[in-house]
Amino acid sequence: GIFHIPRIVAAIVTFLIALWWDCRRIVIASAAKKSRDTDNGNNTPSSVWSNNYFLGQLVKSFCRTLPIYPFAAVIISFMCLFVITLFEDLHINTAVLNGPIYYCTLYGPLMMI
Repeated sequence: GIFHIPRIVAAIVTFLIALWWDCRRIVIASAAKKSRDTDNGNNTPSSVWSNNYFLGQLVKSFCRTLPIYPFAAVIISFMCLFVITLFEDLHINTAVLNGPIYYCTLYGPLMMI
């Protein structure tokens, strides 16, 4: 219900911050390497990063992911059935899978962004 909204928002915000940090780190590191390799010194590593470009690409990725999100969630849920069956066959308590299945099904499709 409504009590899941703060968790969902927190997960999305955390995911976006991690995505921003990782993309920024990769772009700046590759620009620094390219600058060292060419030795022209025209581009400083921090000048190649653009928050506006990142947000634009994020919106594009989100719009591409949105139509397939329900199908991806169903596929992930289907794959979880095999894990549940394995746990049941090995007589392991399946209650430990509640959290991972919940988060993989809801947030797993966001990995496509």
